[in-house]
Amino acid sequence: MSDYLPLLASLFALLLGLIVGKAWERYKLRDGRWIDRRRLRETPHYMLGLNFLVDNQVDQAIDELTQAASTGTDALEIQMILGNLYRAKGQVGRAIGLHQSLLQRPDLTRLEQAYVQLCLALDFRHGGFVDRALEAFQEVVRLDAKNRYALVNLQKLYEEQDQWTDALRIRAEIARLDGGRRPEDRQILAFLTNEIGNTAARNGEVNDAGRIFSEAIDIDSRTAPAYLNLGDTREQQGNTTAAIEAWEALTHLAAQSRHREALDVLLDALPNNPHGLAIHQQIWQTLSALGLEPSLVRRYMTLTSEAVFYLDPHICTRCRYRSTELLWQCPQCHEWNTFVEERLSPAKDSPTAELEPTER
Repeated sequence: MSDYLPLLASLFALLLGLIVGKAWERYKLRDGRWIDRRRLRETPHYMLGLNFLVDNQVDQAIDELTQAASTGTDALEIQMILGNLYRAKGQVGRAIGLHQSLLQRPDLTRLEQAYVQLCLALDFRHGGFVDRALEAFQEVVRLDAKNRYALVNLQKLYEEQDQWTDALRIRAEIARLDGGRRPEDRQILAFLTNEIGNTAARNGEVNDAGRIFSEAIDIDSRTAPAYLNLGDTREQQGNTTAAIEAWEALTHLAAQSRHREALDVLLDALPNNPHGLAIHQQIWQTLSALGLEPSLVRRYMTLTSEAVFYLDPHICTRCRYRSTELLWQCPQCHEWNTFVEERLSPAKDSPTAELEPTER
C-alpha cells in the first residue's frame, strides 16, 4: 500500500490544482470580496444587452448593460463595452471619461491595461484628438507589441499627418508580424515608399526621389504610380531615354508573364474598366503575339460589346467615398487602391450612355 502513496499524493495534488485553477478562472478578488464572473454573465441584463447589441439596438444595449454593471460586480468587460457604445453614439467625452477611469484601477493586468488603452485611443481618434490618439496607440504597442489593430490605426494616423516615414516603419512591423502571409503588406509598403518619394520630389530632391521610386518598384512591381513618378523624375534629370523606359514598363506589366496568362488577366480586367485605353492596347498586342486566335478574338469582342460603362465620379469600394479622379488612397477611410468608376448601365441597354459618362 505504501508503494501507491506517492502516486495518490500526485493525483490529489493535480486534482487540487485543477480545482484552484477553475476557481481562479471563475472568481476574482476585488476590494476584499470575491466576484463570480460566471454569475455576472448569467444576469438577464447582461444577456439582453448583448442581444440588443447584436440587433444593432444601441440605446437598449446601453440601458441593459448599464443595469448589469450596477449590480456591484463592476465587471471590466461591461464597462469597456459601454465606453465603446458611447463612442459609437457620438458621446466621445463620456467614452473617454469612462475608459480613463478604468485605467486608474490598480489591479489591471498588463493585457487588460492594453485593451482599455486601445479603447481610449479609439476615443481620441474618433474625437479628432490626433496627438493624444497617437500617444495612446503608442502606449498600447508598448504594452502589447503584437497588437496588430493598434499598429494599423497608428499607421493610418501617421498617413493622415503625411508622416510617411513613420507610417512605413509601422507597416514594416505589421508585415513582420504577419510573417509574409498577407500579400497586401508588400503593396502597402510600396505605396508608402512611393509617397516618401513624392515628398522628396516636392522638396526638389530629385536624385533621392528617383532612388526611392525605384525602391517602391522593387518592393512591389505592380505599384503603378511609382513607374509614372520615376518617369517624371528621370525626365526632370534630363534622361529622356530612362523616362520612356519607366513609362513603357508600366504599359508592359501585364505582358511580363506568358501571353496566354496575360490575356486572361487583361480580359478579366476589361469589364471593370472598359474605357481603359491601355488595357485595349495591351490586349491587341497580346492577341497579335498569339496569332489572333479566333476564339480569343471572339471572346474579346463579346466582352467589349457587353462592357458596362461607368459614371464619374470614382467611388471607394470600402467606404463609398466619391471622387472626380482615380485616387490611389481614399482620403476618408485611408485604404489603398480601392477606387473604381461607378457602373451606370450596360452599353447595349442604353445607346446614348456611350458618350455621357466620358464627359468630365
